[in-house]
Order: sequence, then structure tokens, then C-alpha cells
Amino acid sequence: MWLTLVAVAALGAAERPKLIVMDLTSGGGVEPSLTAPVVEAITNEVQARGFFEVLSTRDVQALLGLERQKQLMGCSEAESCMTELSGAIGARFVMSGSLARLGDAYQLTLTTMD
Repeated sequence: MWLTLVAVAALGAAERPKLIVMDLTSGGGVEPSLTAPVVEAITNEVQARGFFEVLSTRDVQALLGLERQKQLMGCSEAESCMTELSGAIGARFVMSGSLARLGDAYQLTLTTMD
């Protein structure tokens, strides 16, 4: 029984769907340099939940090289490239979003595409 549970747990972990966490768009009042640590925190949190095999756009860029990717895909907008690339990598989901400043507060908007 114990061995069966371990095998099922291992199989379940291997079959997790892939999710790419894209870089955030910086909205009003947010410097683009502020979005990178937020993306890292989101990536780490989603990974810790264990439901997905998580790749960040940095992981994808490291695998393929962003400029080479754009040339091969023939696309110019990052979001459309990432959507096409996710299919090529076998990632079912793509998470994108934006970070904006509203007075003293920040608004984080996330969207997951299937």
C-alpha cells in the first residue's frame, strides 16, 4: 500500500501542467525595474503550491534566447510570442499581468490563459 501511494504521488507530480509566468507590464507610477521582483515572488508562490510545473519568461529566454525566439516565431509583440511559444514548449497555461500604483497602494492584475 505504501509503495502504491508513493508511486501515485510521483506520477501525479510528473503530470503537472506547465505554466509560463510572463513579465508584468508596468502601469502608471511603477518603474519597470519594480516588476521583476514581483514576478519572481509570483513564480515562487505558484511553484510552491505544487499544482503546476512553473517556468518564468526568464527560464524560457534562457532556453531559447529572446531574439532568436522572435526571429523563429516571426512575431513582434511579447505576449503573442509567448502564447505561440507556450504551445511549442508544451505549456498549457500562460500567466500575464500588470502592476500599477494607485496613490499609496499598488494594483496587481493577473490573467491566466489556457
